[in-house]
Amino acid sequence: YYLTQDLGYSTEDASLIYGTFLAVAYVTPILGGWIADRFIGRSAAIVGGALLKMAGYIGLLFGANVTGCLAAIVIGNGLFLPTLPATLGALFSPNDPDRQRSFSFYYLAVSAGALLAPLICGTLGENFGWRYSFLASATGLAAAIVIFLAGRHLLPPDRPAAASHPVDEAPVAATSQSVIP
Repeated sequence: YYLTQDLGYSTEDASLIYGTFLAVAYVTPILGGWIADRFIGRSAAIVGGALLKMAGYIGLLFGANVTGCLAAIVIGNGLFLPTLPATLGALFSPNDPDRQRSFSFYYLAVSAGALLAPLICGTLGENFGWRYSFLASATGLAAAIVIFLAGRHLLPPDRPAAASHPVDEAPVAATSQSVIP
């Protein structure tokens, strides 16, 4: 609605932009999880991803380039989304009975957010203007960042990328020997 009502895009163009945005938003968590695991760590991915998403919504709030803002939101989503359950999983041993309850609560909260966010933001956008919708999204992300940073000391530390992926050199030495007599 924002693209057609406020920016004057045709329905076809708006549908293409929104469909592309959603498709890329579903793919980027694969790359974002890899970046978090190999290079920057979970905490940096969560905070950096939330900040990127927030910047995208603030950009939309002030009428910045839509493509750049949507790119920031998608990249932020790719960093933010996969690292949350990984961080939750790091809190428990695999056999801990609280692990399953925690994941159940996490997915319940995610589902509630997925239900409420479009209702709240859509209502704000339709009744008061889309800028209020973007402001609500940015405010929610800011609150999430503050809550995460306030509780980060309770989380296990991120493992350095080199320590989380040790290289075993024994198989390399074995493959360099000829097995043909």
